[in-house]
Amino acid sequence: SEIAVSEIVEAEKERDATEAKFEDVKQIFKNKSEALETAKQNEAKAVQKGAEISAKLQSDAARLKAIKEMEDDYEGYAFSVKKVLSLCKSNPDFGKGICGAVAQIIKVSAEYEVAVEVALAQSYQNIVTETEEDAKKAIEYLKKGRFGRATFLPLTAVNGRRFEKDTVDILEAAAGYIGIASDIVDFDDKYKKAVDSLLGRVAVFDNLDNALRCASKNKYAFMCVTLEGDILRTSGAITGGSQEKGKSSAGTLSRTREIPALEKSVNINQKLLKETNDSIDNYRASVKSLEAEREKLSGEVRFLEVNLSQWAAKCVAMREKQAGETARRGKLVEELKLQVNSMLAARR
Repeated sequence: SEIAVSEIVEAEKERDATEAKFEDVKQIFKNKSEALETAKQNEAKAVQKGAEISAKLQSDAARLKAIKEMEDDYEGYAFSVKKVLSLCKSNPDFGKGICGAVAQIIKVSAEYEVAVEVALAQSYQNIVTETEEDAKKAIEYLKKGRFGRATFLPLTAVNGRRFEKDTVDILEAAAGYIGIASDIVDFDDKYKKAVDSLLGRVAVFDNLDNALRCASKNKYAFMCVTLEGDILRTSGAITGGSQEKGKSSAGTLSRTREIPALEKSVNINQKLLKETNDSIDNYRASVKSLEAEREKLSGEVRFLEVNLSQWAAKCVAMREKQAGETARRGKLVEELKLQVNSMLAARR
């Protein structure tokens, strides 16, 4: 039977529509594949970030636990100071009026820690009290228990002397001068007299050369310390050499700084770790979803590929059959023409 032109046209329309759908699905499959790869890369990055945050968190948490235990045990303080501070913690009534050791009430940045340590020397463990009576109460406790001796700084009695203005003017004009030791530490204003009594007449310089130049020029009229831990006393004595940070104060000053810094770091990293883990879960869910979508699209691509191949083959076969039928009809026409011409010739 002959193939109608309309049949071929319809078949080719189906082929073209299948091809267009095939190309669309292939593009969607490609997009999903790229999205899947991106999701996997993001997941890998988040996992790596999570591992780094977790390591930092564990390190900080371990360090925080260790130095908190040291602080709770008052490590680095003399036995007598430990006894007073421990009793303050266990007996709040006894602790009323006792503010704490100097190292506990001041905060020093890492940059100035060595200078402040050497300026304080053993005074870092002096105990600050509200009044003389509070100091007396603690002294009686030490005497009664034979726990040793301690130095107290009653806020009502201590004299917080600072450099005179003329001296400050001289220092501020000197090369390498950083400031008065009491001005480079942080503390509650109520402790100003106590802090000034220890650090208010100590000049801090960046290095020994500048400190020496200023001190000698002014006949060692004031005590100087440097960031490296050198000390120039008013007697003319100079102390210096290797100075390990935290050695002079047994780490008590650094603990005051480190504990809040580590607590902040731990809190931040705990939140970051949770956010990162949530991101990892989201990326993994996205990967799972995209893999399922891509698998479904893969099947659809294979189906359309086969379907397109079938339609293409059918269209070729129909065109070939149509061409054969056209050639056969042409041949019949030629044969009929020959017959007609032969009959006409015979009649003549």
